[in-house]
Amino acid sequence: MMKVFVEIGHLHAIQNWLTSNYLLEDELSDLRNLRKPHSGKWLLESEIFHSWLAGTEKVVVLKGPPGCGKTVLSSVILYSYDIYALTSCRSIVADHLESLDSHCFPIFIQHSSNMTQKIVLCRILSFALGQNTSSHSAPGLSVEVPSALLTLYKHRKLEETDIQQITSAFLRSMSGPLYIVLDALDELSVTPRNDLIPLLVELSPQIRLFITTRPLAVDYPHVSYSLNSSDLPDLRSFVYSEVEALDYAVYGEAEDVSTLKELVMAKSSEIFLLASLHIRELKGCLDMDDALEVAAKLPTTDKTRYSRSVDRIRSRDARRATTAIHCLVWVWQAMRKLTLEELQTAVASSTRDLTKRAVNRALVPRHQLLDLCDGLLVMNDRDDYVVFVRAF
Repeated sequence: MMKVFVEIGHLHAIQNWLTSNYLLEDELSDLRNLRKPHSGKWLLESEIFHSWLAGTEKVVVLKGPPGCGKTVLSSVILYSYDIYALTSCRSIVADHLESLDSHCFPIFIQHSSNMTQKIVLCRILSFALGQNTSSHSAPGLSVEVPSALLTLYKHRKLEETDIQQITSAFLRSMSGPLYIVLDALDELSVTPRNDLIPLLVELSPQIRLFITTRPLAVDYPHVSYSLNSSDLPDLRSFVYSEVEALDYAVYGEAEDVSTLKELVMAKSSEIFLLASLHIRELKGCLDMDDALEVAAKLPTTDKTRYSRSVDRIRSRDARRATTAIHCLVWVWQAMRKLTLEELQTAVASSTRDLTKRAVNRALVPRHQLLDLCDGLLVMNDRDDYVVFVRAF
C-alpha cells in the first residue's frame, strides 16, 4: 500500500479524528483500581495464554455472567508489566513482546450498545498507527500513514468499506503479530456482533483476539479456545482471603470457616460484585454462628442483593434512612458526577432550612455517608467521584 510521511502532530490529529478523542487511559485506570492483588496471575501463567501469545491459538473467548471479573481480567493483559514489576514473577506479556517489535503492545477495545463495526475498525487503525510509529518513523519526528487515509482525513469522510480496506492493508504491512483485546462483545447489537470476529480474523493473519462476553447463543467457527467463568480462580481466592480476615473467623473453628467460605461462594453466583456485598454484610455479624445464619440467607442475584440493601437502609432509624436515601437520589439525579464533599453538602442542603447555620449543622461526616448506603455507593479512586457500585 502507498504511504506518505506526516509530522507526529498531524498523526495525532488523524488518530483523534478516527477515535473521536476516545480516552482509553481513563477506562483502564478505573479497571486497574478495581483489580485485587494478584488477580489474573493464573491467566498470564496459563498454557492457553502462552499459546495465544505464540499464535497457536488465535482467538480466545472468556465467557461469564455480568460482574464475574471479565473486564478486569482482560485489562490485566495490558497492565501485566505494572502488576508484576515489583514481584519475582516477571511479566510474561512483557517478556514475549520484548522479543518482538516494540509496536506489538495489545490494543484494548471496550464495547458498548452504540458501538459499530466502523468504530471498532477506526480504533484498531488508530492504535495500530501509534504502535507502528517507533519502527516506521523517518528522521525529524515524521511517521508513515496510508495515503488513502490521509485523503479521507482531508475530506473528513469515513466510509466503513474504505476504513476496512485501509485497516486490512495497513495491518498486513506491519511486521509481527497484532494483539487485540475485545471486552464486552455481548454489548454490541446482534448483526455487528455476529460479523465482527470473522471480519477481524480476515483483516490480517497477524491478528490475535482475546474476547470477553456474556454467554451467547452463537458458536463462532473462528474461536479456537473458550474459557468459562466457573474455571476462574480469582473469585475463590478473593472470597477465601476476605472470609479468613473476618474478626470472628480468626478465632473460629476450621470447619466453620470452611463452611462459611463455601456458602459465600455458592451465594455469589460467580459474580465479584455480589461476593463483595456479601462480605460487607458479614463484617457486621457478631460471631461465627451469626455469620453462618446470615450467610445461609444471602441472595444469589445482584437484583435481589440491591433490594436487600435498600430494605436494610429503610429499616434503620428515620434520620439514617433518610440520609442514605438522599445520598442515592443525589448521585442518581445529579447532572454530573459528585465528589464526596459535594455529596456531603448536597445531602445537608436537603433540609427545609437552607440557612448556612442549618446546613452546617446537618453535615454528616463524609466517611459515614458511604457506610449508610450499605455498599450501593463507592468512590471512584481515579477522580474521587461517588458512583453507584454497578457503574464500574
